[in-house]
Amino acid sequence: MNGLLWAAAGTGFTFSMTTLGAAVVFFMRKEGQSEKVQKAFLGFAAGVMIAASVWSLLIPAINEAEALGREGWETLPGGGEASLPQAALH
Repeated sequence: MNGLLWAAAGTGFTFSMTTLGAAVVFFMRKEGQSEKVQKAFLGFAAGVMIAASVWSLLIPAINEAEALGREGWETLPGGGEASLPQAALH
């Protein structure tokens, strides 16, 4: 039961921080915001999403593929056998 409470607390904390970060949009005024600031925010958000996809999705997938004895690049979209159905590989 202790593990379940830790999981619930971690999920609640993550939810709270995400909500707090997203709530900042309600305090920003459209009139006072220049186009450069909007582009900076959009660029920062894009960079965060690219970093999240690389470090949280692609690198673990490549490591797992290599641990299974396959080429790491095959896990990337369109790379080698990755686009073939699994039944066609056997």
